[in-house]
Amino acid sequence: MREIDGFIFITDMEGLKLPFGKSRINTSPYQNLETNNLIPYNSLKESLEAGREFTQKRRSLTRQAQISLKMAENDKELEFFIERTNLIVIMKEEEFNILFGPVIKGFSNNAPLPGAFLKYNNYTPFRKEILRSPFKKAYRLVSEIQKQTKCCATVAELGFKYI
Repeated sequence: MREIDGFIFITDMEGLKLPFGKSRINTSPYQNLETNNLIPYNSLKESLEAGREFTQKRRSLTRQAQISLKMAENDKELEFFIERTNLIVIMKEEEFNILFGPVIKGFSNNAPLPGAFLKYNNYTPFRKEILRSPFKKAYRLVSEIQKQTKCCATVAELGFKYI
């Protein structure tokens, strides 16, 4: 099980909420979280400094958030999520980790899947409902991603809080 804990900043760019974490390249202190292997900042101070630089360069406001992820790395670890809530799906495509959640009324869905990109659904995870468990909905999305894209996908539990 891969566990990720730390801080990120989020910017709203033309209706998309884009998360940024620590950069894997030395030319910048920030990189999109979906392209940096889901690496957050270790401290709020680091995230604030990178967010300030982003704001100065891009003239786009940022908002700080604390994030935690528990991500299954094999089929056996999926059992951990059966009774959990706040689940997301992570699709791995080469250097990218694309984050998915449920389709939310009023938000756009640009994927022909039973889910939406988190950046399009305001970072809403699969939550408990009366009829279907979050795990069943997330696992259905994993299956469809694997079938339609031939990419690996897994289930993760998302802890996300704006600061």
